[in-house]
Amino acid sequence: MAAKGFKNGRLAQLVERLLYTQDVGGSIPSPPTSFGSVKARGGCFTMLRKLIFIVALIVGGVAALPGASSVAWAGDPVGNYSVVGSNPGGKGRYAGTVSVERTGDTFRVTWDIGNQTFIGTGIGSEKGLAVSYRTGNQTGLAIYGAKGNDWEGVWTFTGGKEVGGEVWTRR
Repeated sequence: MAAKGFKNGRLAQLVERLLYTQDVGGSIPSPPTSFGSVKARGGCFTMLRKLIFIVALIVGGVAALPGASSVAWAGDPVGNYSVVGSNPGGKGRYAGTVSVERTGDTFRVTWDIGNQTFIGTGIGSEKGLAVSYRTGNQTGLAIYGAKGNDWEGVWTFTGGKEVGGEVWTRR
């Protein structure tokens, strides 16, 4: 099913074109092939801004579809996961569990890492999920992309200058 005015896949093509041509100075764009090449062109902050933009487009495109609230996705993020991750700046690794529940148009995300519980609210689709979260006085932002039935993402604390990484494996 396509949003009004867009043929199937057209929105994704427009987003892809924007990402590959946004920071290009010449007439022949060469897309980044790894996070390393993205760092060379503007750092992880630029990649994080682009991921936020993609999630916003995905959420907006899905919301515009007739009957979108009743769509069931193959990569639906709802479920229970094992999580492994690395802290921002490579300052240690961690493991724990994550549960994702649908709460209307949003998701409630709960991480249990060691003796800490992080609670978040997410928006997204079967392709991407953006989550703001809190534990005690700390808040932050995480962005994930689907990888089959699992999810991979990056995260940071509010005011952070570095990002950590996370992988959720469905249990």
